Amino acid sequence: MLPDDLVVLDDTRGMRSLLALLGPESPACRAARVLLAAHEPLLLCTGFPVQDTSETDGPAGTVALARALRELGRDVTVVSWAEALAAWAPALGALPTRALRRGRAPERLSGALVTVEACGRTATGAYLNVRGEDVRERAPWFEDAVGTHALVSFGDGGNEFGMGSAPSGWFEARRVEKPASTCDVLVVGQVSNWAVLAVVAALGRVTDRDLLPLPDDYQALLEALAANGVVDGVRRVAEPTEDGFELGRARAILVALRRWLSAPG
Repeated sequence: MLPDDLVVLDDTRGMRSLLALLGPESPACRAARVLLAAHEPLLLCTGFPVQDTSETDGPAGTVALARALRELGRDVTVVSWAEALAAWAPALGALPTRALRRGRAPERLSGALVTVEACGRTATGAYLNVRGEDVRERAPWFEDAVGTHALVSFGDGGNEFGMGSAPSGWFEARRVEKPASTCDVLVVGQVSNWAVLAVVAALGRVTDRDLLPLPDDYQALLEALAANGVVDGVRRVAEPTEDGFELGRARAILVALRRWLSAPG
């Protein structure tokens, strides 16, 4: 069992099919090695606009990854739009941040790019959510700030930054327009946050450390986000859940990943 198998539950959004096309080796384990080998500061770009706010999928996983990487001595900065960063402040704590303005070309940033559930620009310039709505006026234009190629990208639907590296054949049967952005390693999950947690587990396997958040601590992250108006991206209400899954599902994911981390071999 690979960590990726624990965070891709079914093929509702095509993630099981896509995972099978990404090669025999675990994308999460590849991503862990790539992140550990990076010498540049890491820019962790996240935040998907939902109505007038952002969703819980993205920031929670980004915080878990940022904390793990900092514990391993890496230089990380969380990048998103200013209002989202303000809403996430209780969850971000002392993590360094960089704010972009939405709906316009931002200043250029320097560093190695990691994207987590970030809306990806299409060849026509649109930023499409899962409903096919163009949210370009509310989305941060990460492509203009950091370029169109990421070191690692995380997604769960096909419209995220980095999904341009998914095989074109996978998109033929999907109602998703392929983003133009690409990445060295694409990691997918039923929820992007869970794909990030798989990489955190893989980082722990490589370094012989348990870097995963405790289930109660991770739930507290989601609760802090919801308390500041961050919404479940599917339900579109401020609840401490992710993509419509029931309360506590992330707890089961973390238990399974910790079991994988402690297993021999």
